[in-house]
Parts: sequence; structure tokens; C-alpha cells
Amino acid sequence: MKKRILMAVLSASMLAAMPASTVSAQVSVAVSQEAMTGQWYGNYKGIPITMSLQENGDYSVEVGVTSLGGEYNDVGTWTVRGDKIILDGSNIKDEFISTENKIECYLNDNKVTLVKNDITAWQGYVPPAQNPDATEADFNGTWKAVYSTNSGYTLETEVTGIVSFCNIEDGIGNFFVHTSDGTNIITTSEDLKFNAGQMSGSYIDDGEVVEEYTLSLLEDGRLFVKIVYNDGNDESDMYMEKTTAKDMEDTMEEVTSESSDTSTDNGTTASETTELSGTWQGTMNGSDGTIVTLTLNSDGEYTLSLDEIQEAGKWSESDNNVVTLESGFLKREFVFDGTTLTNEDDKINLTKIDEK
Repeated sequence: MKKRILMAVLSASMLAAMPASTVSAQVSVAVSQEAMTGQWYGNYKGIPITMSLQENGDYSVEVGVTSLGGEYNDVGTWTVRGDKIILDGSNIKDEFISTENKIECYLNDNKVTLVKNDITAWQGYVPPAQNPDATEADFNGTWKAVYSTNSGYTLETEVTGIVSFCNIEDGIGNFFVHTSDGTNIITTSEDLKFNAGQMSGSYIDDGEVVEEYTLSLLEDGRLFVKIVYNDGNDESDMYMEKTTAKDMEDTMEEVTSESSDTSTDNGTTASETTELSGTWQGTMNGSDGTIVTLTLNSDGEYTLSLDEIQEAGKWSESDNNVVTLESGFLKREFVFDGTTLTNEDDKINLTKIDEK
């Protein structure tokens, strides 16, 4: 069964300047516009980021991978003030701490460093070589995926929404995979054969090989799992770290329970669905900011329009009146007070439109 990663469009407000408390201890050194002009590269949990600062004062930012189904782009003008570059774009209006060698910003509260003219900064986790001394006993234990590869990019599983475990004991492998939409759960068990430092096996259904597995131990101690799906040319690469059987059991129970909840009215009561489903409208970044329109369907689907950005995915409400929107690796949370939906991170305030 194929596990595809669908990447969503990133909102501009996810890029934010470094907090003052973080930069106060740093020595401020002014930079010149000439020194900052050029191509800057970095990555957010494996997602490539490119910033182009042009000599004429124009800039462009690209976040994401088009081949994975989503890419965020922004354009505008840029200037230098002291040790900061100032971006004034269609969506991004912010300043970033800079030196002649790096630009620092935050994405979803995670520090991201961009470096000049070094495209290798696109890479997140770079897998080391296979451990040539690995024995069959070294594969035994419980493993949890921390990275997965799609279209040549190795991303943290946190942003892909994939939860995956592997338990190996004396040549018997049990695999568990759960995708972000909560509908793709696989449990397989097969004999694994050890040869020349690798283990291999296959999942057979009704006499046909559905998936083929190759496992290798790497020099950093991680387990590399390659899965080839025989219903096409698709394949998945996962990098796993040792964990405990209890972690696997607890996580499997949690995600399968969440999947069950979302499949039945998204875990909301009839009255909650009546209150929340419908069209909401408001602004981002104050009353004069970007117009935002959010439609919450009663079947748990949503669409979000933010200027030229269009986003779609699943929504749910928790017991503490938090409405969660999930689209690929992007997750937004709104607080519902009975009359308004508020997202503090993106400074979005929405009220329901009277559709009568």
C-alpha cells in the first residue's frame, strides 16, 4: 500500500523574526546590502527554503517542494538596517537578524538558519554509510521512524504526519504505519532473512507480493528501511531510532483511537457541529490586514482562503474548545469562545457569516 506525503502551502506568518530575548546577548554587527545580495538556502525539518536577495532591491522566498504537492512563494522588496534585513513583501513583512554568512529566522517557533550560496543547506538529515559490522542480533528491538524520504527529500516525520514503528525479534518483523489522515494503517508480519549485514523480506497477500522490505543498520545507529510497493513504481525510505515496546504500544493505541474518533463526526457532538460548521471570515494582522475566509464543512473537511493562498484539509474540535486544521504537514489551531475563532500565532480573528 502506498504512503504518499501531501505537502500543504505554508502561510507567510510562519516566518517570524528572532525574538528579542534571543538576540539580546548577541553582538550586533552591521551588514551591507552588497554583502547580503545573493541566494540563501536552508531547511525546516528537511523542507527546503530558498531566499533570493537581488541587487535591485527585490526579493523572492520559496518554501516547500513542488513535486510533493505544495510550495509557498512570496515576492517583494528588501533593505538593510544595521544587522537586520527588512522584507516588505506580498505576505512577509518582517526583519531578520543577519551576518554576512547567515540569516536567522523562526518557522513554527523553530530556529532556521539560511546560508549564502550553499545549496547543500537544503538538506536536513544526511544518512551516513551502512554499518559493515552489523550482526543479525543488532536488528532486534523496537524502532520508531524519525525521518522519511519522498521525491529525494528527507523530512522529519513530525512534518509528514507519518507514524511508523518496526519490531524485530529473531528474524520476525512487525511493521506499523499510520499516515496523517488517520486512514492508512498497516500491520504486517513476515520472516526476515539476514545476509551481508542487511535484512530483507516481503509482505504477501493472497499469494502476491505486495511490499518488499530491505533493512540496514547505519553508522549513526539508526535503522534504514526501504519499502518497495509492487503496485507501481512507488517506494518509501524511513530512518528509525531505537525506542521501547511500550512507546510503540501507547502510540499505536493513541493514533488508532484518534483515527476512530475523526471517522465519527470528528469527535464533535451534534451541537458542536451546528455551531462550528459554516463559513467564517475575518482578517490576519489586524482589522486592515489580509482578508481570511474559512469554511468548516459538517463532514470534517475545511477550506481556507488567505489572500492568494488556498488551503484544504481536515478539521476537528477538542474538548477544550480548540479547533484544529490539518493539511499535510501544516497544522493550525484556533480557540473557539462560542462566537469567534482566534489564532494567536497568525493573528487571525474570524466571526461566522450569516448564511441565511
